[in-house]
Amino acid sequence: MDNTQFDDATQREIAQVIEEEAGKKHIQDVTSGHTMRCWETCVFDAKSSTLSSRESVCFENCVSRFLESSGIVVNRIRAKSQE
Repeated sequence: MDNTQFDDATQREIAQVIEEEAGKKHIQDVTSGHTMRCWETCVFDAKSSTLSSRESVCFENCVSRFLESSGIVVNRIRAKSQE
């Protein structure tokens, strides 16, 4: 799209929307990738309709570590942006 036909305010708004959407996609990609890693690490019988207790605990721990580490990263980014 050729955005030269828009005024400066509209161009900034378009750029902001694009940046926000790119950020959302990045979060989705990271989450999806981590979910796949947890699945590959923890699930041994993908043909079963339920997870075994061992698989369930492994998956919960894997996801919890991901959420905890993501929280740490977000907090560090916020702290740096406020400096």
